[in-house]
Amino acid sequence: MSVFNLFEEGIAFAKARKYIEALICLDKAIELNPSCFYAWQTRGFILWGLDGSLEVLDCFSKCAELFPFSSSAWQNKGEVLWCCFGRIEEAIECFDMALELDPENETARMMQEDARKELSPKRRR
Repeated sequence: MSVFNLFEEGIAFAKARKYIEALICLDKAIELNPSCFYAWQTRGFILWGLDGSLEVLDCFSKCAELFPFSSSAWQNKGEVLWCCFGRIEEAIECFDMALELDPENETARMMQEDARKELSPKRRR
């Protein structure tokens, strides 16, 4: 089966809420093509919805590595760093990068502003 077919099958399983089957297909796609950005991204979203584990960060870090000029890759990595792990300063760096690449990325801008607000009181202590 091709990477594309495995990816499509993974998406179909995810839409049917068969997440384990989806992850199996995506893992196979990644095994065949470790540079398959969309398989990594989809895997990250599924894992995030399931448990928010460190594997989620690995997936979105890989996306940013594969496509360093993707605003959404940096935004997603920043969201995971902040929301799942509380690593606000690193998240802000990711949001900064996302906005540098796409100044119109409103989600990254909102996340960046909220993260900076949350960080400010912590710095005062």
